[in-house]
Amino acid sequence: MLPILILSAYLVSCTPQIPAIAPNSNITSPSGSSTMSEVILSKVDNSKTITLRRGQMLILRLDENPTTGYRWSSPIMDEQVLQVKSDDLNLPSNTAIGGGGQRIFTFQANNLGQVKLQLKNWREWTGEQSIVDKFEVTIQVVE
Repeated sequence: MLPILILSAYLVSCTPQIPAIAPNSNITSPSGSSTMSEVILSKVDNSKTITLRRGQMLILRLDENPTTGYRWSSPIMDEQVLQVKSDDLNLPSNTAIGGGGQRIFTFQANNLGQVKLQLKNWREWTGEQSIVDKFEVTIQVVE
């Protein structure tokens, strides 16, 4: 029994601990400065106004199941203020056929100003009547 306890204690002490990141939290650099912070948004942030500093990154995570034909539209906005840096679909490794994932958009606040970030979850080829969900936030970029 003693070797099992020693092995268990060793495994626990060697397991890296990853801090949980709550939605809408800022991730800061290890020095505590906020120059590298990211703002993370999800569906619960719909209809909010978000303030970013110039150069700050915004990550938007929205559930999506593209195998059904429904996808989040590409955001249309003033890219002088807020620029799309990436648009990725994250599928879990254990996803079954027909399973969904998460659409992850990454944006960078480039210049001062305000922009509405609007997306819709739809089957683009069937038109506006296929919209099943919408997401909209107002982004203000400040110094």
